[in-house]
Order: sequence, then C-alpha cells, then structure tokens
Amino acid sequence: MHHNKQGVRRRLIWLPLALLLISYHVHLSHVASHYFSPRNDNQYPANQSILFADAEGSAKLLLRAAQTPRHILDEPLDEQIEAERCKRYNLNYTGRQIRRRVFYGSLIADDSWHPISISALENYGIFHSASFVESNRTQMLYERELRFDPFSERLKVLKSGMFGPSTRVTVDYYVNENKWPRDLGREHHQRSLIIKRWKDNGMAIDDIGYLADVDEIFTRDFIRAMQICEVRQFQHHGNCKNPKISAGALVFEGAPGCLTQRQCLHPALVSNGFLCWFRALFFFDASCTSLIIYFVSLLLIYKIIGECIEGIANSSMHPSVDRAWEGLGWLANGYTPNTQFSALPKNTTHYPLYNAADFRRSIGGAILYRKSGYHLHNFFPNIDVMRNKYKTYGHPVKQAEEIPLGDIHDDLKSMIHCGLNRTAADSKSQSALVEGGLKSLDKGSIPVAFEIPGYVEARMKELRDMLQLDKKKF
Repeated sequence: MHHNKQGVRRRLIWLPLALLLISYHVHLSHVASHYFSPRNDNQYPANQSILFADAEGSAKLLLRAAQTPRHILDEPLDEQIEAERCKRYNLNYTGRQIRRRVFYGSLIADDSWHPISISALENYGIFHSASFVESNRTQMLYERELRFDPFSERLKVLKSGMFGPSTRVTVDYYVNENKWPRDLGREHHQRSLIIKRWKDNGMAIDDIGYLADVDEIFTRDFIRAMQICEVRQFQHHGNCKNPKISAGALVFEGAPGCLTQRQCLHPALVSNGFLCWFRALFFFDASCTSLIIYFVSLLLIYKIIGECIEGIANSSMHPSVDRAWEGLGWLANGYTPNTQFSALPKNTTHYPLYNAADFRRSIGGAILYRKSGYHLHNFFPNIDVMRNKYKTYGHPVKQAEEIPLGDIHDDLKSMIHCGLNRTAADSKSQSALVEGGLKSLDKGSIPVAFEIPGYVEARMKELRDMLQLDKKKF
C-alpha cells in the first residue's frame, strides 16, 4: 500500500526543435511486418489451450493469435539487417552483438483485450519483463473492482506467454483509500511501483525502461532499433543531461479503419536510472526513444536508459532535487533541460535522475522519427465501458453516461464519423480522419495484429453496431 503524496498540474509544452525534426520521415514500406504468421482457425494446434477470460467478439481472434506459440523470427542477429534497420532511423550500427534489454511497464485497469493483445503481438519475445500496476480506485477516486486479481483468469491470460515465451509478466496492486493524491498525481504515484518492479526484476544501467499506457505502443522495428543501434541519448555515461528521444505514432480511434490526423507524444523508454516525461502535442505524431521514448498523436510513450532512472542508477553521483507534490512528483523548474537546469550549479556534470512522474512530465530530448508507434484509442468492447472511462478517469465528464457520445469529447466524433461513414461531417472535425485509412499506409507501417485474418473487418463491424445501438438511446 502506498499513501505518499504528490501533486499534479498539467501543462502543454511545445519544443522548438519539434517543427524541424518532425519533418524527418522514415519510410517503412520495405519493412517486413510479418512477425506473426497468419493462419486460419483450423490450422491452430488442436491441443493448444487458449484462454479468453472475458474477451468478446473480435478480441478473441487476437487472443488466439497472441497465445499461439511461434518462433521469434527477428531474434537471430544479422548484421546486415541490423545495419539497414539503424539506417532507417538515421542511426549507426557499429557491430553490437547483444541487444539492450527492454523492461516494459504500464498501468492497467479497464483496458480491453484489444490493445493488450495488439501490444503483445507487436512486442512478442522482445520484453525482458512486462510490469503492470492496477489500482482499486480511478484517478478521480471512483471505486473499482480489480480485474487482474491473483486468482482471476484474466491474470492467467496475461501470464499465458502472450508477450513471449521468456517474458516475465507481473501485476502489482496499488491500494490507497486516502483521498490524496488524486487526479494525475495518483496516476504518477502508481507508476512508481513499476520502477520498483523493474529493480526487483534485475534492471541494470544499460537496460531500457519503456513506460506507456496499454494502448500506446512502439512499432516492433523501432524498438529493435533502440536495442541495437548507437543512440546518442543512451551514451551520456551517467550524466543524464538530456536522455530522451521522441518519434512518431499513428492514432487509431476505436477500430483499425479509423486512422485520424490527431497527433501528440506519449510512449517512453528510459534506461536504468533515468525516468523522464515528455509530453507535447504536435501536428505530427512522435515518440521517444533512448532513455525515454514518446508518441505523437495523443500518445505518451517513453523510453529511458537505466543509467538515468531513479532507483536503478547510482544516486550518489547525481544532485538532490526539488519535486512537485511534496517531493514525490516530477522535477521542479530549474532541474530540467527546458528550464536550463537553472537551479543547479554551473559546473554540474551529473544531472537529476528521472522517476516515473518524469517519464510523462519532464521535458527534454529530441524528436527524430515519425510513424514509429501506435495509439489504439478507445478500443473498448462496448459503449458503456467507454462512457464509464470518460466519467471516472482523467478529465472526467460527469454527464458522460447521459449525453450523446459525440458531446463527450472531440475524439469520439472522429470515431462516430468513421464507424457510421459520415464523411461530410468528419471534414469539420478537430481531428479529422485520414483519407483511405489503413489503405493509406505502407505495408510495414501497420500493427502486426491488423494482419490477423478477419480482425480488421470484424472490429469495424463491432464498432458500427455499437454506435448504432448507442445512437438509438440518444
């Protein structure tokens, strides 16, 4: 149980270099994305035990695929392939023979089996470990039942090997009946358990910490590049001055065919000892690699090298700092790259380590790549669960269960226009749909899961049926 306090105040920061760096476009048309070989239902082993828990409809297609044992096709290290991969991201390959280990972490709550399975399929066999944290209350203190409790079939599914035959999967529980912290402060506080779990799992200073929400994922090719290429932001030798790299992400609203033009930053990778946070809204998607990685298009994915993560690195070499929320939140002004480290002595050689809140809040790093991640937004099994999310989690809409779906949030308007094929109405949306949807993307730019036979069509039909049913109620 954790009852510590930490504060939260959201702010939107635009990075000056973003507009310059975001123009860099990585063409992945030639990147093979068949890391999972699609098979018809009757081709799965008859004796293969598949767990579905409470999955519904098309999500079962994904769970079946995710739990099917298969070879990790890109596991053998081929220097020519790795050199070409690094070149795609304007990075160098210098002959590294051992990939950096990736420690993944995310909060988990009412996330459907769609993003969970899509993440598992994309990252199969890559993660050293996948560490989840579930809370008994939402950010806004609404009580909720644990879905992945120790005796649940849902937990058995997570641990079924869907993330890889050697990936260790854990779920820790955040139980806090105090009214404080709340809002994003409680969310950040929960994430502190992820770093603790990384440490327990043996994270070292050369490992990568990958912190994200369940529905925010990097492309497999991009993560593989971070594991093997020479990444300047990973080579600070412990000074941790500016360890983040941002790249690009595509946003899908509710279903695979609903690709939107909305873009932001989210997923992050951090290397042992450095937890950074970088959030920015751009007109192009982005994500962070190296010590921290983020996504564009309303994604917050981060990567940081362990050498700069608080709790992993040697803290004696780094300065004491002031933090929000009575010392337990993100780095205060004057201790971050965007505030020029003004609170530190001018002769400083080692900079602050990052905690879990910094992954999402502290600004810094470079934005280098586009189309390097996905945001699978609102892939819920039904509209009731979706409405409950908007009522009880961050930025709650109290009337979310009583008003038309499109009035709850602009993001939902794009989903409605897509699902009900309202092309004319969508042209006026704040986050309009991309013309052509999935067909507008190169073969190597779509999630591995979208290649599972029948999934895209089945999910699009589900979304259409859900929206039509909800429309009748309002």
